[in-house]
Amino acid sequence: MKRPLVGIVAGFMMLGTSAVQASDPQDVGTCQVLFDQGKAGLFYLHAGQFVQVNGTGIDYDPGGRFYYVWPGAGGRPFHVTRETVWHVRTQTIAKSGKADEALLWRPGVRTQCSPDRPLETFNDYNRFVTLQRYYDHHSAADETQRPDPAIASSFHFTIDNPDERTRCSTRTDDPKTVGDLRKTYGFVEVDPDEPAIARVVEPSRAVAATRRTESHIFSGLSSELALAAPGEPACFGFNAPLPTRSSAFTDFFPIFRNVEALSMAQTWQPISTMIAIQRIPRGARSGTVIVHWNH
Repeated sequence: MKRPLVGIVAGFMMLGTSAVQASDPQDVGTCQVLFDQGKAGLFYLHAGQFVQVNGTGIDYDPGGRFYYVWPGAGGRPFHVTRETVWHVRTQTIAKSGKADEALLWRPGVRTQCSPDRPLETFNDYNRFVTLQRYYDHHSAADETQRPDPAIASSFHFTIDNPDERTRCSTRTDDPKTVGDLRKTYGFVEVDPDEPAIARVVEPSRAVAATRRTESHIFSGLSSELALAAPGEPACFGFNAPLPTRSSAFTDFFPIFRNVEALSMAQTWQPISTMIAIQRIPRGARSGTVIVHWNH
């Protein structure tokens, strides 16, 4: 089902009531349009139209963007009453090279724990990190010893956890707050300890619904954190998948990494994308959604 993208400008005028606007600025207007339509669930914005993800094939666009409206009572959208954080993990099967990197993203916004200064964030080219770096950071036994400063500062951040007596005393990569970091942030069927990091996989409970007749590989992996401040819609956006296979060229010239990924996306032929969404810390899961791409 497709819906025209209307009222997008008006949406930007109807922000949340909080002094802190934690939502990604690029998503504020679109989330307001979806909120006004009164429907929750997963949507895909492509060619100026909303497509509700319902199991049917959709057209892949490297510049497309997904939007998730968290369902409230009766399955209808609602405004959050406290700062809310979600983790979104995507794994894309395609007829392409094996992924050896993950695309990371978290907007550089002001939060309740950083009201005067925007959070640090990755840019288009350094948001691609090796899987070994990603897993190393989320495997540290001692939460006070983070092995990757860039992931700690540009992806993870301090949160105002209502379960803690002291405000802004915990982080999104604190095992005491989030639980097992590998379980929360790791990719299903991807073992960084193997030489071929994103290996050819056989169907499992998590990926059996991907409707393939032959074995394929995970060619695109992403991990994103999204936020909403009190008074904002329980809605957030995240990127359409991109191939995350590195090359010798971008190893030497990382500034071209995003350009290379967009170029590879023109021919990588994605088949399906598994999307898992979880509220942080230790929050409810929305379950796993499989997106099928048209060819």
